[in-house]
Order: sequence, then C-alpha cells, then structure tokens
Amino acid sequence: MRIPYSAVACAWLGVVACGSDATPGAYLDVTNIPANAAEIEVVLAGQGQVVTGQHAGGGFASVEDATYYAQRGSTGGLATDGKREMVVLIEPSLTNAKLTTELTPIVLARTIAGDDSTLVAFGTIPGGDQPLTMELKTATVDEYAASLEAAAPIAADAGGLQASQRETFACKAEQLTGFAWRATDGSEIRVVRPMNDPAGDAGTLPLDLDCDGIAATEGDCDDLASTVHPGAEEMCDGIDSDCGQDPVWADPCTVPSPVNGCTAPVGRAVCDEGIPHESSCTEISTPACPGGTGLLVCTISHVGGAGVTPCSPDVGQVTLPASICPDGLCTVDAPALQSAGWRATVATDANGPYGARATADDNGRFELQLAQVAGAPNGGPLGVVDLLVTPVGAVTPTYVGINLVLGVTTCHAAQGNGPSGTSDMRCDQQ
Repeated sequence: MRIPYSAVACAWLGVVACGSDATPGAYLDVTNIPANAAEIEVVLAGQGQVVTGQHAGGGFASVEDATYYAQRGSTGGLATDGKREMVVLIEPSLTNAKLTTELTPIVLARTIAGDDSTLVAFGTIPGGDQPLTMELKTATVDEYAASLEAAAPIAADAGGLQASQRETFACKAEQLTGFAWRATDGSEIRVVRPMNDPAGDAGTLPLDLDCDGIAATEGDCDDLASTVHPGAEEMCDGIDSDCGQDPVWADPCTVPSPVNGCTAPVGRAVCDEGIPHESSCTEISTPACPGGTGLLVCTISHVGGAGVTPCSPDVGQVTLPASICPDGLCTVDAPALQSAGWRATVATDANGPYGARATADDNGRFELQLAQVAGAPNGGPLGVVDLLVTPVGAVTPTYVGINLVLGVTTCHAAQGNGPSGTSDMRCDQQ
C-alpha cells in the first residue's frame, strides 16, 4: 500500500529520469517540514564512520564517539511551496559507479532570503543510535520516512553542540564543507560535503570539519573547534586544547598568611604556559575573603529562587580601573576553575568571538560572558568569577575577583539594556 502524501518531488542522481518505466529507487516521506522552510534537500551519504575520543557536547571534560557521513550524492534543493510534508522519489544512476545503492539519507530544510540560506531543520530515518540506510533497488520502490527536527545555531557559550543545535563549516582551501547536528535525543551526526560540487561525492575528502588541517581520524579531539587539535597552545581554561588528555585548570588554593583581616584568604594556583604551578598561590586581589566587598560586581539575570539558573548567555561590559589596568590596554584571561559552577569567556567587543583570552581596549573595557558549566548545580556558587589581568608590557598578572549578584529574575532576548547594548548583565565598580 502506498503511503499518502501531499506532494511528490522527483529527484534523481544520474541519467534515469523521474517517472521512467524502470521504476527503480525509493520513496522518502519527509514530514514536519517547518513552515518557514523554502526548500528541502536530501543529502545521500555512505555508511557512517565512527570516530572515538571527540569532546562531548555540553562539556570539555568528557569524550564521546562521533559518527561521520561522507556525501555521495544529493537531490539538490527541492521547493516546498509551503507544504509541511513531501515525498521524494530517489532514483539510482545505473551508469554512475561511484554511487552505492545503499545510502543514508539526511534531510535538510532551509529558509532562503535573497542569496542567503539558513538551515533550520534536519531529519533522518530513525534507527536508534544511528540513522537507518535506504536501499535503491532496480525493480521495486521501497518506502521510508523521515521527520524533521528544528535546529538552532550552536551557542557560543555552550561548551559544545547541545541537543537541537547545529553548526556549519566551510574550508575553501580544501574545497570541503559540512555540518554537525545533534538531535533532541542527544545523538549527533557530522556530514562532510564537497564545496565545489554541492551534489557531488565527498567520499575521499578528509574528516576535518573545523578546517584546522588535522582530521578527526588523525587525532583532532574536537573537530568542531579549530583552536583544539594536536600541537595547539594549552590555556588555563579547562579545555584539552592540544588533545593530550590533560586539560589545565586554575586550582583554588589558600594564601599562607592572613591578608586584610581574612583568616583564610582565597587564591588561585597560577597556570603558566599550560602548566599549573601548584606551589604558586596568587591571592585574588578582591574580594580578599568570600562574601567580602568586591572591586567589581556583575548583576546577572536569572530564573529560579534558591536554585539559580542564569540566562544563557549573560553578557556585559566590564571596565577595569586604572589601579589594575593603568594604561588601559591589558590582556584578560578567563581561567577555568575545576570546582566552579560558572564558565566565563571574554571578548574585546560585543561581536566576539568569545574565548579564554581577550584584549581590553585603551579604556580598559572588554566584554564578559557568563554561562553555567554543564552538569554543575544551578548557578553554582554565587560568589566570585576570577579573571587574570596582565597590563601590556607587564610580566606579573593580577587576579581580579568579580562578585556575582542576583538581578532581574526574567530571561528574555537581548534588547540593548546592557552597558554594551547586547544583554541584561551589568558590571560596575563598587
């Protein structure tokens, strides 16, 4: 019995015309097409290749397997004409030897505005941990179904690809492009495509989505981040940047002698060139004690009561005082703390990119972005986020503690309320 459908889009991979007497191939029933999608495309990939040891989505401390698919062909864009369901007839090419008859269909949905297009949904033939394949037969036409799921761009503060998120890549030098998508059930697929031939074969291209020149099969432990690969510089951010399985953290410590009346002044073991110096405990300049008055304070937006969940991300502009950054220009590092509940990243301006290091402008200003560490209790300790500030030309850095206090209890989209015009978080000198 034929499946019901609202429209038929005839797509082919070779010389066999849609509707020919041979009636080979397979029907793919695509449902749940977003209302804003102008077209769908069925990428036809080979069987998945599992790559082990990739940084897990949502955190840098754990690893997972990632499954890569190399495109072997594509239907190209098929106009939806406003339909929420379409059936695509995919026919094999009897003369194209590069194409296998058993393929993994991966459906993309796009919006189109002028020359720009945006991926908004993905879908596969569900089959547990990995998508199922379809078989293109020469005498019969089998039927398969794929339901699309909405996918948002990866969040800059997420620490990895989260459920219902996607990221796209383009490496012009390698003529390679592709995307990664994590479904709502947590499963992730990564697809390699040839840039110079959108409907062509990527079977021989390297598995190097992040364009750093090192394929996932060659030891790149995070193929979604170009700053992470063997030989990369380790930073004090808790990320295993050089794939050596030894991420570096700034460890909490106690300054041996009381300072400013504190019985147990808080410090940090300094990270230098990727090496934590356990014996060097640097006092946090302010606050000298937990709960003390801070030099800087950031008022975060959040939801919840005792279990605080910050708006993600909360972004605000910080101005360093002249006592910390005397000539304005300073390097600001956001070291990761092994026991912290917040992840801080910094940028020179609101447009980013946000990362573990940024340069303050000549007025000592930079952007601070806060998010929860994956797996941490809601909000973590609401005390202090520490930044490492080094004036230009100086050798010795200074730890600056920023107090976090609760502010607005409703999260909403950025409306230009913050001092940098990007979000709600306000950071001011106390």
